[in-house]
Amino acid sequence: MPFEGRKILPENSNKKVQMMNRNYRIMTAADPVFGSVGRAVPACLRRLGHEVESVNFRTIIPKVTTTRLKALRRFLLPWFVRDYNRHILSLERRFRPELFLTVKGSYILARTLRELRDRGVRTYNYYPDVSAFTHDKYIPQALPEYDHIFSTKSFHQRDFPERLGIRNVSFLPHGYDPDVYRPFPLSEWDKERYGADVSFIGSLTLKKERLIGAIACALPDVKIKIWGNGWRNHCKTPELRRCIMNQPVEGWAYAKAVRTSKISLAVNSEIVKGASSGDLMSQRSFEIPACGGLMLHERNEEVQSFYEDGEEMLSFETPEELVEKVRYYLEHPDERRTIARAGRERCVPAYSYDQRMKEFIHSHEQMTGQAGSPGDEASRQRHVAA
Repeated sequence: MPFEGRKILPENSNKKVQMMNRNYRIMTAADPVFGSVGRAVPACLRRLGHEVESVNFRTIIPKVTTTRLKALRRFLLPWFVRDYNRHILSLERRFRPELFLTVKGSYILARTLRELRDRGVRTYNYYPDVSAFTHDKYIPQALPEYDHIFSTKSFHQRDFPERLGIRNVSFLPHGYDPDVYRPFPLSEWDKERYGADVSFIGSLTLKKERLIGAIACALPDVKIKIWGNGWRNHCKTPELRRCIMNQPVEGWAYAKAVRTSKISLAVNSEIVKGASSGDLMSQRSFEIPACGGLMLHERNEEVQSFYEDGEEMLSFETPEELVEKVRYYLEHPDERRTIARAGRERCVPAYSYDQRMKEFIHSHEQMTGQAGSPGDEASRQRHVAA
């Protein structure tokens, strides 16, 4: 299926997606880490005027670090999962949502979705990852039960029908959280802590190590900072050891790292099990420009449909081109600032999660026809009475 660029909604849709027919009662399920899509989605829906209640699996399924606790968690996980799903259904009974929207859908059971549907709730998944097969086992079992899946990966419009038999899937890209990813004053401590010529924020993969390592080897005087998991223990490139900051950054720390870097790299994940493509765009494709950073992105048709290459962002294809782009733009600060400013103007507010949620609501209304009609409300009242 060819990529359709910025066109997300159907051709016959009303382009004024900000004009919604009504507000909804929406239940969300996500891990609301500050700066993540799981936090942004319910916050943006509330800003749009919808009544939102949220569930977070972390309140029931703990995140642990020690070996013994990990073993105990694995043993207890089936009971945790059942309890989490009972919590979802219990909240539905109290809140009576019209829509259920989850980000990824970790630990949500297929039978829970069928129960929600039987109660008259429309169920949606905003799926943010490259593959449905590299997380918990419940995700691929449950995905066919959603009324519709909005994926941040355009290639899922091909993968999900082929691998899961799901045809009710459409492309709704990532965005940025306007509460977090924006320009704000920086202290001298921030500049010292996060400042760099080139920065990369993300976990280690072989491709990322190879590309960033090419910069470190060719330009040894360039100050590079790498923030993310896996680098300290698994990076094998000696020239990168000095660049590893030994921790991930999230939320405002992420924004500060972008704001204080002259060039921010957008190198995405490779192909993984269950996916036909590696990442073409990710949250960093929107968060970097939203912060006012200069984005140097892997070149592909998809990102070039969102930004003017060479005017609103920079792109590269080979390690050699990456090194030359870094060398040139570090030596030309005026051009660097001009492109970063244009990238932010393109991104803000058009690519915010507020806009994505407007598009989600608009799509819901398109799919359901007369959303919120008397017939729908009568169905909900019958459920309440039951």
